Amino acid sequence: MNRTRMERRILRHRKIRSRCALLLRIGGAGLLHGWTHGAPGRMSKGKMHCSCWYCRQKLSEMPDRREMRQRDAYHQQLDDIA
Repeated sequence: MNRTRMERRILRHRKIRSRCALLLRIGGAGLLHGWTHGAPGRMSKGKMHCSCWYCRQKLSEMPDRREMRQRDAYHQQLDDIA
């Protein structure tokens, strides 16, 4: 079954959004601008990470959003107690 243009467009925008969000979490707006140069559509093409051992290790060790929220809530509770 072939995809329509609308389906391809939606999938492309989803990839762009997720990759931009990843770059913002890792290095902030400066890193995002370094990859896109003001054109987020560049994120729809190819891989955006290196395959060396250092990059693989760095990306796998990064906590996910749920763990970050739990950690923030824990620190907030500690601040409330003290």
